[in-house]
Amino acid sequence: MKQPQPYFEHIEHLKQTVESAAQDLAPAVVLRGSAGPHTVQIDPESFSEALETRVQVELAVNYLHREVNDESAATDRPGLYRSLGDNWDLSGVLGTHEPLLEERALAETIDRLLLKRRGGGPVVALDFGGGYGLSWLRVAAQPAYRAAIEEGRLAMAVTNLGSISDQSIDADGYSGIAGQINRDSQARQADGNSPTFTPADLQWVQDNQARVQYLDTSALELAHTPVGLADGGAIDLAGNVGIIHEDNALSHSHTPDLAMANFKEILTEDGVLSSSTATYYHAMQVVRENEITLGNGRVVPMNEAYARQRRLSLIIGSKMLQQVFSYQHDVRRHRGIFSHAPDPQAPRVPFKCGRILP
Repeated sequence: MKQPQPYFEHIEHLKQTVESAAQDLAPAVVLRGSAGPHTVQIDPESFSEALETRVQVELAVNYLHREVNDESAATDRPGLYRSLGDNWDLSGVLGTHEPLLEERALAETIDRLLLKRRGGGPVVALDFGGGYGLSWLRVAAQPAYRAAIEEGRLAMAVTNLGSISDQSIDADGYSGIAGQINRDSQARQADGNSPTFTPADLQWVQDNQARVQYLDTSALELAHTPVGLADGGAIDLAGNVGIIHEDNALSHSHTPDLAMANFKEILTEDGVLSSSTATYYHAMQVVRENEITLGNGRVVPMNEAYARQRRLSLIIGSKMLQQVFSYQHDVRRHRGIFSHAPDPQAPRVPFKCGRILP
């Protein structure tokens, strides 16, 4: 898919942002873990040299991922972002249609933003690399959020690279994400496993999926990605996202530093990032391929030196949010919550999912 020139100009902008951050953070950052604090050295020159290679690998990986048409094969493609396989969003109780504990905490942030922006623009909630989007579906199905979506006060979106489910109705009467889940569940059953979702679960997804938008976009493309509004219009994500949720999706990226720089660009000033990958620096997934071929034919070995730079990019990205962009970092329920200091004049909202009633 040919990208407009501004997209590549934006990548250059993101590269400059993280290179500047590496300069600011050098010569070292201190990480605090369960075994005590330890120091990670930063050499801005070698970081910049590796950055260009990582960007080219990321672009090649994104292209390859979109070339995979078979949904089941896409799940197992080594070195790529995860796809809509049955390994996504399957923690917790599948038959639970009420928001789970972490989802209630995310909904609390949506509550605060809805209250703060009453009469203003819409709150955009983004689940990055969210797979089936069950977390957002559970929130969007609640009456308060359903009404906010229908009235144009809230837009909820899930990103998946190269994976937008077939919208045609299948033999069982399901379409979109419900149809995808149905196919995945049938495949599990054919392999001798128990069905993952019951017919009642599938019908619940079918009934609620229209309230959540599914976007085919990568971390580098976010700023140029539009989200639809209730009035039929659309706005770019850049500068308009109130909350981003990310759970291990960035651990598959080759440019988590650029991704976090882009997160900062698409978040509003009062926006919040909930990220597990940016909190646990050891979480980067191993690339199972020995090498990746770039578009120009260059072969990049996935060796330990490359893996070390990739891990360092995650550390620099997270520390950039905290020490360069002045985000506070609060660890809650195994997630890092990145946000700017709250406005002391902002209204307080009790911990209750769905407080903002239509």
